[in-house]
Amino acid sequence: MKAPRMTLDQFVEHLRLYGGAWFLDGEGRLRRRRRNPAGQSVRECPLTAVCWEVLGAYYRTGEAYRAGDRLHLLSRMSSQIMCAADHPAWSDCAVSTRRVRRALLRATKVEERPAPEVIR
Repeated sequence: MKAPRMTLDQFVEHLRLYGGAWFLDGEGRLRRRRRNPAGQSVRECPLTAVCWEVLGAYYRTGEAYRAGDRLHLLSRMSSQIMCAADHPAWSDCAVSTRRVRRALLRATKVEERPAPEVIR
């Protein structure tokens, strides 16, 4: 029997429950610090972090689509989560992705930084 799809609300709830050392990196991407199975310090994106916490499956940040697939997220939802976590310049993303970013930041208790001014 096929596992049911994880919803955005369920994904965000997992982020909230598992917590961790979430932060915005120098480019405004949402990341979590933790130790990987080999004991090395790693930075995780929301998809790879939730996959680790829920399934115990470790994926590098570059393998976020695989982590989303393992979580039974629709690929479109995985894309929205990645865009929301990685692109703080909201003008680059769809309106629905902006809503997802706000949900991710609330769940991880991270405050959005204002975008830097572009001097021309």
